[in-house]
Amino acid sequence: MTNWTWLKAEYPECPKQTTTQTGCPTGADVGSLLLGIPRVIGNLAVSYAGRSGVSFDADWHFVDKRYSTFPDTTLNKTLGLPKDHRNALPTYTYLNLGAQYVFPTNGVTIRADLLNVYQSKGLEEGNPRLSLVGGLTSRQFLARPILPRAFQLSVGYKF
Repeated sequence: MTNWTWLKAEYPECPKQTTTQTGCPTGADVGSLLLGIPRVIGNLAVSYAGRSGVSFDADWHFVDKRYSTFPDTTLNKTLGLPKDHRNALPTYTYLNLGAQYVFPTNGVTIRADLLNVYQSKGLEEGNPRLSLVGGLTSRQFLARPILPRAFQLSVGYKF
């Protein structure tokens, strides 16, 4: 089984204006991509269930690069960055593998999963709320990484 999403998530027009706001607010420019939304995201999953109670599965995930900030041309010039520089979260992929055995006579299931098999590195989410505007004191960038390789073992019982 597989599923993929291709999209170009962008602001189609300026949001409705308030009495104190003139023009498009920063980050809401027409044609600007929405923050944190990749252009492509997909999954590919395969599974095999044997007659003896054994089953295997694998799922591969792909997340395209996406941006966590809008360009700030004034600040980029101050920092010596290209005019259109934005904090980009890089593309990443990861693979999970699993196996389970169901004991047919007593309702017990044993399952083992190996998550992030090839120790991929990737950032799931940046922090667009930590804007590089105004009193910048550091180039700190906050993000949530995908978890490192992990082995998970579980036992279930069906009443």
